[in-house]
Amino acid sequence: MKNQFTNYLVKILVVGFLILSPKMVSQTWTNYNSANGLINGIIFSINQDNNNNYYFGSYIDQNGLSLEGLGKFNGINFSKFNTSNGLLSNLIYHIYKDNNGFLWICTDLGISKFDGTTFTNYTTSNGLNSNLIYTCFQDNTGLFWFVTDLGVSTFNGVTWINITIPNFIPNANCRNIIQDNSSNIWVAVNGGLVKYDGVTWTSYTTANGLVSNNIYAIAKGNNNDLWFGNYTIAAGINKFDGVNWTTFTPANSISNTQVRAILKDSQNNMWFGTNGGVSKYNGSTWVTYTTNNGLIDNRVRSLHQDQNGDLWAGTWAGVSKLQLNLSLDKVVNQFDFKLYPNPATSYINMESKEKLIEFDIYNQLGQLILNGKESKIDISQLETGIYICKIKTDKGYFEQKIIKE
Repeated sequence: MKNQFTNYLVKILVVGFLILSPKMVSQTWTNYNSANGLINGIIFSINQDNNNNYYFGSYIDQNGLSLEGLGKFNGINFSKFNTSNGLLSNLIYHIYKDNNGFLWICTDLGISKFDGTTFTNYTTSNGLNSNLIYTCFQDNTGLFWFVTDLGVSTFNGVTWINITIPNFIPNANCRNIIQDNSSNIWVAVNGGLVKYDGVTWTSYTTANGLVSNNIYAIAKGNNNDLWFGNYTIAAGINKFDGVNWTTFTPANSISNTQVRAILKDSQNNMWFGTNGGVSKYNGSTWVTYTTNNGLIDNRVRSLHQDQNGDLWAGTWAGVSKLQLNLSLDKVVNQFDFKLYPNPATSYINMESKEKLIEFDIYNQLGQLILNGKESKIDISQLETGIYICKIKTDKGYFEQKIIKE
């Protein structure tokens, strides 16, 4: 009787611990490279289509060779698309998904629009001001903007318009572009920044507060802030709130001064891909991930948060995925979602007011070990221990820790 009571008490304490300790599972990296089937080269861009396929665009590899084009990953297998499939060039700078789910592949020979099967190509013969396309985006009116080495081209689906950046910036070799919450267009050039309000161009350089005039990465932050990263050694990053410029350097924050990618995640954290790993800023604290933490390479060139909430980092040596969803910061509404019995020995039942789509079960290392679509989960083959059950519904994702006895 005493042993039964002790076992029962232990179960209660364990379940209570699971409910009250939302960050017990450590974040882990999963790495992919050419040995897994990923394309060779430096991964300059990562994106997803509406069918949850991942796409990777690569620059030259570390030896200046092995351009393999556009890589695809369906979660199980890798495949490739290249010029033999209709892609304009195997050298890819950026992959952008538009409002209709099409992918726009920016290359050194023009831009390829991809519907998942067929490429539609655009070059200077169609109206672009240059075939060297660094990046593109679709603004809040649906207009496409293409950033080139000669300025900017816009496309409304029918007509192309080429925009010349005013010559108060000495070198208008454009690198990146974004639209702020006030509908202003910001363009990074090799001489600073320019802002376009639809009528007037305004320039910003180190004289105005920029830490460097060699801006490479741009992203929107919180509270209408803009973040700017550069590729100048011994510089840093800037945050601009519309009035004041704030500088962050390795002395107080960022892991490395050369920043090639910036991302705001779904939890409003800012992520920075640098030459010294990936840095995360939650508004007060900085955390850096390097190869010592599992990152495949410290030279990071691209960042992407996928539809599951996980972070992907493209590097010189492949890609790394950080399972942010396993941090379990989200609180499950027990009235909308139930997992029972928990603890369990053989089966766990799922109940939800939303439509159940699928479930994933992870171990404490962040490894996916079980997947399915049934509302009754068979855990009989799992080893005794603690797991994370992630359930996808038509309304979103729910996560809960479970115990296999």
